[in-house]
Amino acid sequence: MKNFAKIILVLIMTVIGLNSCKKEAYTNVTSDALIHYSGALGADGCGFLLDIQLNGNTYSAINLPTEYTTKDSTRVRVTYTLKNTVLQCGSISGAGFKQIEIKEISKL
Repeated sequence: MKNFAKIILVLIMTVIGLNSCKKEAYTNVTSDALIHYSGALGADGCGFLLDIQLNGNTYSAINLPTEYTTKDSTRVRVTYTLKNTVLQCGSISGAGFKQIEIKEISKL
């Protein structure tokens, strides 16, 4: 009986361990946004950021195409996935912006 209980305990722990290793599944989100320039990263700025209209949050894109980095205040429609990373920037310790991966983007 003791062996049976040990086997059940090992199986339960294995299932819990396998479930905890799953990556978070983020879905694609589409929203209008405003791209704005917050200053150079090397000068306590945060580069180009996206103000997302849908939720009011500001994000840093890990793959913003260079054609969208030539002008400040560009309005776009963007489809993105939220990442588990944060761009640490600015002069305030701990400041930063959650990052997104752009799937599609177009000017409005």
